[in-house]
Amino acid sequence: MLSPLTDKTSQSGFTLLEILVVITLIAISVAMIAPSFISMSDADVSEEARRLQQLLRLASEEAQLTGTPIRLTALKRHYYLESLAGDKQWKKLAESPFSGYALPANIDISAIQFSGGFLRQSEPEEESSSGDKREEKELVGRIIFWPDGMLDAADLTMQSSDETGALLLQLRPGPGGIRIAEDDPS
Repeated sequence: MLSPLTDKTSQSGFTLLEILVVITLIAISVAMIAPSFISMSDADVSEEARRLQQLLRLASEEAQLTGTPIRLTALKRHYYLESLAGDKQWKKLAESPFSGYALPANIDISAIQFSGGFLRQSEPEEESSSGDKREEKELVGRIIFWPDGMLDAADLTMQSSDETGALLLQLRPGPGGIRIAEDDPS
């Protein structure tokens, strides 16, 4: 004779309530994680402006420490730094953090305007280190950081491709001279 415990058929599986709890937990997890993935893929103009601001501060310090002029070459979609070599030729810097940087697809450098209130020092050599004609066509401008701590006073404008956001990076000689100000596109 079978015992009453083995007489019952055992059922395995999940109840509807357990399935609903698991689905709810997954939905909450996705809702918390998804915004971080979206912000990583859709770069913000202010984030890129801060990145460039920090790089330019480092470039200014590097020029002073090495006693060599360093210039930023800004193209519409990317930028890089160069130093003036002993043979009076501009050479791209390859070491991090000074190597080139490609902007995200939705951000451009739209303009560099030199300030009228400050004199722009003459550039030792205007020719690009790469000699690339396509690069010269996309060139927005160049800003030089001098070994004495001076720099070309300029305003660099970064904006999103859809023109919904724009920031102005102001470069001026002196302490705290590289700062971000909101651009008024009008």
